Amino acid sequence: MPWRRCLGCGARIRRGSRCGKCLAAQKSKYHTAEYVKNRAIVLVRDAHTCQKMRNGRKCCRYANTADHIDPNGPSTVENMEAACRPCNSGKRDR
Repeated sequence: MPWRRCLGCGARIRRGSRCGKCLAAQKSKYHTAEYVKNRAIVLVRDAHTCQKMRNGRKCCRYANTADHIDPNGPSTVENMEAACRPCNSGKRDR
């Protein structure tokens, strides 16, 4: 099995895209009680409808995730919007 580089710190790893330390740090950010509470508020506020734009129109899919408007901003209700999984995971870290 070939060695790979961790996307977070650049350490050598055997499997996956991140080492254990970077993976734990990434997951801990989205499993806090504040984030979970704010995500539920945002989904109810936006009526579980995706707020992303596709081809000049709003995507009309069922939203089950919350996306940050400003990626480096805080996890507050004002900085989050509802998004369907394809819209939210398609952009990744762009």
